[in-house]
Amino acid sequence: MNDKNIDFYKKINLDKFKEFARLIGLDTKIDIDFIYPYIQSAKILVELGAGYGRVIEALLEKGFQGQIIAFERVPKLMGYLKSQFDNPKFNQKITLIEADFKYYPFPEKVDAVLWLWSGFLEYSKTEQAANVKRIYSNLTDKGILVIEIPVEVRYIGKHEDNQIIKVETEWGTIEAYMPQYEEILEYATQAGFVGIERLNYVTATNLTRSIYIFKK
Repeated sequence: MNDKNIDFYKKINLDKFKEFARLIGLDTKIDIDFIYPYIQSAKILVELGAGYGRVIEALLEKGFQGQIIAFERVPKLMGYLKSQFDNPKFNQKITLIEADFKYYPFPEKVDAVLWLWSGFLEYSKTEQAANVKRIYSNLTDKGILVIEIPVEVRYIGKHEDNQIIKVETEWGTIEAYMPQYEEILEYATQAGFVGIERLNYVTATNLTRSIYIFKK
């Protein structure tokens, strides 16, 4: 499903992308505040869909000591990431990979994988389950997967039904699948995770969102 959405990200203006973060309330990096206690000791951390570097900035601001491997498949966004983080100051700490992780293997086993700001939703139910299984196999023995998704969609997008979301803009169309809690539990069980923790929080713009922490 995410292959159909690539034109949206190729065409959207970077400032508009940041504006969406402000509308949702993620520009404050509140999601990182909630998950940081779970990931702060990770030696190797992967972020899927690094965008304009919001999460990388938050981790650096908090003094994260581990290695960060950031995947971003959109050339324009990767170019921006390189302008911010591809310099000697970060070379030993940040690795930028221009690829869709479903086509590109992790360089090594990792301690934590972050999939934030609804990126997980841009896959069908079958793809979501397969992605969770694949990530499980790339985690260290006590590794965790963190997925963050909305409980409600207010500013962009419309519900085709109770689980299909379609966003139509001047830049293109995004289709997304909103899994129910029971489906997320099923993904975790099928992949082999021993437990899952759910954290609900409210952003500065009064949107309720959920963080799911899959524990190996």
